[in-house]
Amino acid sequence: NHCLKSNACMLPGAVQLDVNYFKEYWAPNVNDNHPARAVSFYEAWYYCRWVGKDLPTEAEWEYAAKGQDCRMYPWGNTEPDSQRLLCNYAGDKPTEDTFHYTAPVSAFAAGRSPYGCYNMAGNVWEWCKDQYDATQYSVANFPPRPARQRMEAIREYNDPKGTPFGDLRVIRGGSYTSDIADCR
Repeated sequence: NHCLKSNACMLPGAVQLDVNYFKEYWAPNVNDNHPARAVSFYEAWYYCRWVGKDLPTEAEWEYAAKGQDCRMYPWGNTEPDSQRLLCNYAGDKPTEDTFHYTAPVSAFAAGRSPYGCYNMAGNVWEWCKDQYDATQYSVANFPPRPARQRMEAIREYNDPKGTPFGDLRVIRGGSYTSDIADCR
C-alpha cells in the first residue's frame, strides 16, 4: 500500500502512515465532518474508553446495522446503484456517489440502518471489540434458521465474543474502496 512505509524502530507488524498520502484528500475546516480513518484498533478502543463508551461487539454491530429483520444492507435488501445512492463504496466513481474518498458522516441518509445509524455500509471499515474467528459463522455454531430468527427477534441470543486468542480483530461495514459485496 502506498500510504504505508516501514520503520525499523517500530514494533513488529506496526506501520507508520505517510501523511503526504492524506494531504490530497484532507483540507482543514473542509473535511472535518468526515469519519476518522487510519485508526488502529487500540486507538479506537482507547478513544471509546476515554469518552466513557466501548466499541461494539460484532453481534451488537450487526444488530445496529441490520435490525431485527436481518436485512442484507442497513437500508434493506436492494443493492445501491447510480439511481439509489445509499452508501459510499467502489461503484462507478464519480457518477454513483460523487465522492472519490470518504464521504461526510451525514451523507446517504437514505442508507441509514433501522436505528438511524449512518454509514454502516461503505465509507470506512469499523472496528468491533471481538477477536476474529474464521469459524464464528460456521453452521455448527448456529441453531436452525427459524430458531435463530426467533432468538434475534426477542434479543435472547448469546453475544459470541469470538476467540480469546489471536491478533486479528473484527471489522465491519466495508469502505469507500470496497465492492458492494464487502459492504454487506
